[in-house]
Formats: sequence, structure tokens, C-alpha cells
Amino acid sequence: MPATKAHQSPKRSKAEICRKAQLSKIKQVHPSNSTRSSLPSAELSNISHLVGIGCAGIAKVFGAMNIAPPPKEDHFEETDKRILLPWINKFQNESIQAASYEAVDEKDGDPTMFTVIGDGMWQKCGFKSIHGMATVLLCATTQKVLDAERLSKKCLVCTGALNFKNENPDLYDEIIHNDDCESNYDGSSGKLGFLY
Repeated sequence: MPATKAHQSPKRSKAEICRKAQLSKIKQVHPSNSTRSSLPSAELSNISHLVGIGCAGIAKVFGAMNIAPPPKEDHFEETDKRILLPWINKFQNESIQAASYEAVDEKDGDPTMFTVIGDGMWQKCGFKSIHGMATVLLCATTQKVLDAERLSKKCLVCTGALNFKNENPDLYDEIIHNDDCESNYDGSSGKLGFLY
């Protein structure tokens, strides 16, 4: 019996079409690293702070717009701490210093002649929030912020380290020793407005 040639159809099989369609969708959702978002992570960090949504919010917005996801959360936080926050603090301090000089100049150089007011707020309503903000505002014709302080009753790193306290005391001590603790307020949430 002579060998027959396998008949090759010019049409593609349904399985091949489906596989190519799936690959195409995967490339749209998860492109290669070279075609990931064109915004550097520092710019993404700036944008997320300006609109107040953080890395998770940026990921949701990108997902809704069918854009490649932003860098991973740990890289985002590292960029945040290393690049963005020092600049925010620098400009905040310069702005506050300029506002205080302006206020003194407005009162003919006498710093005892202007009135300030302190105010505090917490992230959540009620007195159970663990993160808050306290400000000192100038009461004059041009209102200025003279001081602003972020307050936190809890440090997430210290809280997470408690998981290791009994099982691995050396690791716990290392984490606690190397941590720049975020907790800077120990008191009632209701008293925040009376700090200043």
C-alpha cells in the first residue's frame, strides 16, 4: 500500500485560533518588561500621592484603562521612601518657613501679634483611627499652614515583627533594631485636636 500524504488544510484549526487569541490577550495584559508602563516609578509615585490613591489605586486605574500594571508594591514603596518623601518634606519645610516669615512681616516684624489655631483630624471618623494629622494654621487675611505633623499610633513593621517574637527572637530583635518606627503618638485619639 502506497504511503499517503497527510492532507494539510489551509484553514487553521479552532484550537490554534483560540491559542493565538489567548496569547494576544496575555500580551496585552502582561507585556514584556521592555513595554511596561512608560512612566518611571518615581512619576507614578508622585501621581499616586497627588491624587491620594497609592499604589493599589494606580493598579486599579491602570487595570480599568487596560494598561500594563505599575511596578510591584515593594519597589513602589522603596521609590516612595527613597525619592519622593524626602522631597515632599523638603518643600513642606520651605513652604512652612516662608509662611511664618510672611506672617511676621505682615505684622510689622512682631511675631507676638498674629494668632494661630491648631487643629487635628484622624483618618477615620470617631476615636478608633490609628493614623492622623495635626496642623497649626495662621489666622490672618492670608491663611497659611505653619506646621503639619503626621501622627500614627501604630507601626506596621513593629506589629508584623511580633509574629517572630516567640519563634525567632533574634530575627525579632534585628527587625526592631533596624526599623525606623512610624509610631509617634501615644494617647487618646480624641485628644489629637488639643496637642497644640
